[in-house]
Amino acid sequence: MGPFLEMFHGYFDEQENSLVRTIWSRISQELGICTQCVCEHHQAQESFDTECRSGSIDPLQKVLRHLDEERVTKHLEKINAMIQLKEYDPSCHGAEVVCIMFEVLMYPVLLDDQSLANQFQKFIETIDESYEVSLSTNQQYPGVYALLFFKSGKARAIGLRLSRSMGKLRKAVDLEPLQPLLQKYINFLDAEVLPSTPEFSRPRVQLQRADVWLGFKSLYPWISRGTCF
Repeated sequence: MGPFLEMFHGYFDEQENSLVRTIWSRISQELGICTQCVCEHHQAQESFDTECRSGSIDPLQKVLRHLDEERVTKHLEKINAMIQLKEYDPSCHGAEVVCIMFEVLMYPVLLDDQSLANQFQKFIETIDESYEVSLSTNQQYPGVYALLFFKSGKARAIGLRLSRSMGKLRKAVDLEPLQPLLQKYINFLDAEVLPSTPEFSRPRVQLQRADVWLGFKSLYPWISRGTCF
């Protein structure tokens, strides 16, 4: 799928009704209702990044990340609006809710985007009030631990409950999916500010030191002794 992704390199230079934009619109629709499609989409990007480690693909990576953040944010805004207007019907929109929650909790790098993080916080808190969010017990969701670092006490409480349901991280291999997330917070504490990211056209989340410390404090009990970073 790597070569397929290359067609989006000049996405923002394309006309509104161009073939590239039409294809992305169709892909976005599928990513909004199909968790398997979400997995394949992100795995393709990860494989492409691994196979083509070169400065020449940096612009493509930025475009794809921008498109994903924009896509997920708009989808969250749509769902939040439906809930607010009392138009949300689980029988009709349940697949969308499951899919968007799956994507963000499986790929928490998306939560670096400020608008997306704000919309997701509103989304998960509202859904939890009505249905009490629960997750499959045979799957680890790195984004659950990202909730522990949110400023919102309600979001942190949801993250704490969901992390309990997933159990302790007993082996070093269990921590592997969390490494980028934990490293980001460790780097923040070391520098007291996240590195400047002028290459991102969308605003980034601004972390607070107190929230990060609370996150690590909440996370600590779920890391078994003997498990190392």
